[in-house]
Amino acid sequence: MPPRSAIEQLPVEVRAELDQKLIANGFAGYIALSEWLTEHGFEIGKSAVGVYGQNLQRRLSAIRARTDAAKL
Repeated sequence: MPPRSAIEQLPVEVRAELDQKLIANGFAGYIALSEWLTEHGFEIGKSAVGVYGQNLQRRLSAIRARTDAAKL
C-alpha cells in the first residue's frame, strides 16, 4: 500500500482550511496554496496540492450527483 500523502497527514484543522480555500478559489491557485502551507510550517509542493485538489473536486462532484439523484 502506498504511503499516505503529505496533505492527508496535515492536522485536521489545517486540512479543513485548505479544503475551504480550494473551493473558494475554484480549485485553482495551487502555487499560492503551497506557499500558504509553507508559511504554516508544512513543506508541500504545488503538484501535491494540485493532486489533492483534483481528488477533492471529484469527491464533491460525486456527492452532488448522489444528492441530486436522491432528490429525484
